[in-house]
Amino acid sequence: MVSYPAKRLPLLIFLATWTFPLMSLSHTVSSADTLYSLSQKYNVSIELIRRVNGLTGETIRRGDELEIPVGGESEIVVQPGDTLSDLAILFGIAQRTIMAVNNLISGDIGIGQVLKIPPPVPRGHHRVVPGDTILAIAERYAVTRSRLKAYNGLEEDVIYPGQLLKVVPARPEGYRVSQGDSLWHIAKSYDLAMADLREWNGLQEGQIIHPGQVLKLYPFISNPISITESDAPKPAVALAAVRAQAASMPKLPEFGEYFYSKPQKSSQPNITYWEGARVSAAVDYRRALNVMEVFYALAMKQSRQSRKLEGLHVVIDPGHGGLDPGTIVSVEDGRGERVVVTEDEYVYDVALRVFRRLLSHGASADLTILAPDHHIRDGKGARMSFVNRKNEVYADKDHNSSLR
Repeated sequence: MVSYPAKRLPLLIFLATWTFPLMSLSHTVSSADTLYSLSQKYNVSIELIRRVNGLTGETIRRGDELEIPVGGESEIVVQPGDTLSDLAILFGIAQRTIMAVNNLISGDIGIGQVLKIPPPVPRGHHRVVPGDTILAIAERYAVTRSRLKAYNGLEEDVIYPGQLLKVVPARPEGYRVSQGDSLWHIAKSYDLAMADLREWNGLQEGQIIHPGQVLKLYPFISNPISITESDAPKPAVALAAVRAQAASMPKLPEFGEYFYSKPQKSSQPNITYWEGARVSAAVDYRRALNVMEVFYALAMKQSRQSRKLEGLHVVIDPGHGGLDPGTIVSVEDGRGERVVVTEDEYVYDVALRVFRRLLSHGASADLTILAPDHHIRDGKGARMSFVNRKNEVYADKDHNSSLR
C-alpha cells in the first residue's frame, strides 16, 4: 500500500503537496537549430518545448531564447481541443499522475488552465500515485507481486507517491552457468554483490558452481523465467531485446501538419465546399502508408500506459472517407464564432487517437481507411476546422491499384 506521513492529512491537501521541482534551462537558438534537433539534444519532446514556450508552429528563429524543460516539472496552458487523456499520451505521463500533481478530482480541464506536467516516466517504469498498491501495480503490468518487489529491491509492500518502480527487469532473472564461469565473474557482470548472489541461491562461501546450474539474479524469485548464459547477449543488450524498439520514420515532404500537399483553404468555408484528390488512388495509398509509418513511430515513442490489452488486435473503421464526408454542419464554437464541421475529418482524427491509445495499452491495431496527407492534427489549424478533402483511400493495395 502507499505509505503516507504519520499524521494523516485529508487526501486533497496531501495531493496538493505532491510536486516535482521546476527545472529548465535557457537555450539561445542558432541558425542550425530546429525543434527536432533540440528535442534530440535535450531528450525532451517537441510538443513539450512548444507548449512551454507558447509556440504555435514549427518555426524558431536565430537569437530566440527558449526555455527547455530538463528532468523536472513543467507548466503548460490548456488549449482548445485538449483533453486530459490526450495530454497524458502526448507527454508520456499517466492521466492519474497529472490529476494527482494538479489536485484534480475529475478529468475536466478548461481552456487557459495552467497544468503542471511532471517529468516523463522512463520506459519500463511506473510512477506511484496516491492509491497505488504493490498488488494493483503488479496486476496492471502482468507481473507477480514477488517479482515486482524483487525488481525494485523491496522487502515490504510500502511504496510512496512519486516513487519510480521498475516493471521490466533490469537484468535476466536467472543465469545458466557455463564451463569456466565463476561466481565472482557472474556477480561482476551484473553489478551484484557476491554475498547477495550466494544468499539468493543458498550457496555457502567457497561452494563450487557447476555448468548447467541456474543461478537466481534476484531475491524472492523461486523459478526464474528469463534465463541467460555466457554466450547470450550481454545484460544491456538482453534488456534492450525485451523492450519495444523505437520505430524509424521516413522523411516526408511537410507543409505544417500536412504531408505531400495541404488544403487550398485554411478551414472549411461552407457546407458545400470540397477539394478532390490530386493524384491517383494508388499514389495516395502509397503516401498513406508512409504517413501511417510516421504516425506509428511517434505513437510507439509514447510511454506505455499498461499491458492490459497485450495480445489483442483491433480493427478500427472510421466510418466515412473518400467521396462520403458524412454530415457537414455550420455551428458556433465555444467562443461564439461560426465554424463548419465535416464529420469524416473528425471521425478519422478520433480513430487515430483511439489507435494511439490502444498501442499505449499493449494492443495492436489497423485502420480500414487511410489519409494520404495527415495524421493527428493538433496545431493552430486544428483550432479552426478541417477542410473536406475527398482523398482518403481504403487500406487495400489491390483495390487502390485498380482505380485510376
